[in-house]
Amino acid sequence: MLAGRRDPLAVRLALMPVSYHQPADLTEDVLASADETVAHWRRQVAHWAESPSRPMPARTSDAAGTAFGDLDTVSALGLLRDLILDADVQAGAKFETFVYADRILGLDLPRDIGRTSR
Repeated sequence: MLAGRRDPLAVRLALMPVSYHQPADLTEDVLASADETVAHWRRQVAHWAESPSRPMPARTSDAAGTAFGDLDTVSALGLLRDLILDADVQAGAKFETFVYADRILGLDLPRDIGRTSR
């Protein structure tokens, strides 16, 4: 079983972009990508946790509210992927956004806070 070697929460991430009424094609590449994404996001959250906290930008907060209000995980994941690359958003705001999103997505993104070293 491919999923047996993976972080179960990475398997959850791999399933999120798939509509509930569509079959999920969890290939080795899909699972490896999800595993890498969860690990990367956890490292980023741990790094951002070292910065002063900042509120989520209004546009991010509005987009997150809309996505989570409709349980639109595809939009929520896109929002997080875009936010990582947004140089205009401070680390503390990225931290708050990812921790907020994780309360709904359940990927245990804050897990590595205090465990990582530079």
